[in-house]
Amino acid sequence: ITTPPVLSVIIGLLTNIILTFCLSNATKASRDTLLPTPVQNGLCIISNGYAVTALFSIGAGMHGCLGRATFNQRDLLDGIVLIFFKVLLMAYATNRMVSILVGLESGMSEQLCSDAADFGWLYGMTPVAPTIYMFAELYGIHQDFMALFSNLCMVAAAPLMIMGVAVLDISKHLDKNG
Repeated sequence: ITTPPVLSVIIGLLTNIILTFCLSNATKASRDTLLPTPVQNGLCIISNGYAVTALFSIGAGMHGCLGRATFNQRDLLDGIVLIFFKVLLMAYATNRMVSILVGLESGMSEQLCSDAADFGWLYGMTPVAPTIYMFAELYGIHQDFMALFSNLCMVAAAPLMIMGVAVLDISKHLDKNG
């Protein structure tokens, strides 16, 4: 609970609960978000700064990573398996869960259900977040490993996401014509 990412999630959930119950329906309807606009804008600036800082930290952590780190065959195999599970298995699992959850809604069109499942597939292929590396750095656990394989996951996910979009587009095109 003492780490900033965990603490900020807890504070955000509490704020959401408090504002949901304390604000009138008219006030909620007049805003895009529950938070006042200046607070929302400030939090957006902070979140953008976090993403840039986290990515910079990964890049700085990579400096000399291959020279000082000792990766044995087991570590390399673990990294490759983790990338495989993140990029492909998570994509499949997210696709299936979205299909199941969207299928529970009886009023949705078939096209919307299909599009939501396709989005789930692509979202599941998204590379690991920089937060993974930040936690590894914070707790001093496998920083070199996480820095290297976070970047390798991004390199592996990018072409697979492009191929996924192409295959989904082709299959939609074939469904319309066939």
